[in-house]
Amino acid sequence: IVNSDPTFVGGQNYGFDLLPGSEGSSYKTFRASSAYKNRSPMVYVAANDGMLHGFDAETGVEMLAFMPNAVYPELTFLTDPDYNTNHRLINDGAPKALDAYIGGGWKTVLLGSLGGGGKGVYALDVTTPDSFGASDVLWEFTSEDDSNMGVAIPQATMARMYNGDWAAIVSNGYNSGGNATLFILDLETGAKLAEIDTGVGGDNGLSSAIPVD
Repeated sequence: IVNSDPTFVGGQNYGFDLLPGSEGSSYKTFRASSAYKNRSPMVYVAANDGMLHGFDAETGVEMLAFMPNAVYPELTFLTDPDYNTNHRLINDGAPKALDAYIGGGWKTVLLGSLGGGGKGVYALDVTTPDSFGASDVLWEFTSEDDSNMGVAIPQATMARMYNGDWAAIVSNGYNSGGNATLFILDLETGAKLAEIDTGVGGDNGLSSAIPVD
């Protein structure tokens, strides 16, 4: 672990019960469920073994680990006898988690980025960390999906948009080779909803975006 700040996921109340209609009322139901109340409080952090690690916040026991597809080409460097003098960042971004209403219900979603290790971000459903599995991997978005995706040092974030949809807000990072842009991705699928172009190209980078209402 070098630059990845850990994030805690417990029983935070984000106040989404104030949202209109069933979206708001069902947030209370979501938080009152036994599955929510009994789930393990977790600490998530990315590491340069290529994995995002999830630890039980009370015991320190590792509950889950996830390796993005985008880091696989880098893993051979870990076997280099000279790795100590040629250290590489592989999965180095700071994760961020938030409750979100997707797929017709409330989930706790974690966004991670490769940081200085590469050009990609990913989303996981960490609603039930005690039973995390392959189906809880929501999507990955990399430079293969859009060449304007740069080195993912900025932290990605999430927000509910004005139209009621939930989105991942992803700065394109650094050294994309194109213009500095801001991606708005569907939080459930990773599909690109919009790309806001700053019009600035060349040696560029867009740092972490912060949504404000």
